[in-house]
Amino acid sequence: MAGGWQISGGDSCQLFTNVTAWSGGYRAVTRGCTSPDLQKVSAWDLSGRQVSLKGPDGTVVATVAAAGPDRFSGQTASGRAIALSR
Repeated sequence: MAGGWQISGGDSCQLFTNVTAWSGGYRAVTRGCTSPDLQKVSAWDLSGRQVSLKGPDGTVVATVAAAGPDRFSGQTASGRAIALSR
């Protein structure tokens, strides 16, 4: 999961994740996102095949699940569909 990802769906931007421990999981940051939900991302956490993207206060901003090799799909907390791919 660590590394660079393209976000598509309701937005077209980038997500960068790493394995540095952070509040609520591991450090993450987005670039170029217009969605207020995705602009808040500061952490990620993996549980099974599901990844939660979290804001600075630990609130889940989006949830995605594995949809294939190097691909995740899901939705933001406001119900907007998103996909992550490399």
